[in-house]
Amino acid sequence: MPPAGAASAPRLVWDVSEQGEGLLTALFPHLAGLRVHRVEDIVHAVVISASCRAGGATCPRCGQESARVHGGYSRVMADGAAGGRPVLIVLQVRRFRCGNPGCTAVTFAEQAAGLSERYRRRSIPLLGMLELAGRAAARLACPARK
Repeated sequence: MPPAGAASAPRLVWDVSEQGEGLLTALFPHLAGLRVHRVEDIVHAVVISASCRAGGATCPRCGQESARVHGGYSRVMADGAAGGRPVLIVLQVRRFRCGNPGCTAVTFAEQAAGLSERYRRRSIPLLGMLELAGRAAARLACPARK
């Protein structure tokens, strides 16, 4: 709770239309496969709420396509910065039932292509940026050999 007399920072909440979604994917091309529902400007970050557009998903174990939804959950992923502030993606993920009786996976979670991988809490583009930054830092840390 802010101290008495302190002005709270303004919050901007933007419910995204189809036209706004096109603009957003121009700025963040890795969000092209998602349906973006809302963009929220909170004090220290930008939060994007989204879900996958696809009607089904492929089982990672057997490769069979499934459209039988079992349930779902929200997953928060860190993405690259925008305007000097971190971007968080709140992704609504569905769990599907695998229809292959010989498959050991009973249910599996969908993955947003080009954005998420299993067990990752950072987006694929952010991982690429961190990897490049790590290589540059390693070059700077190692003195030139003669």
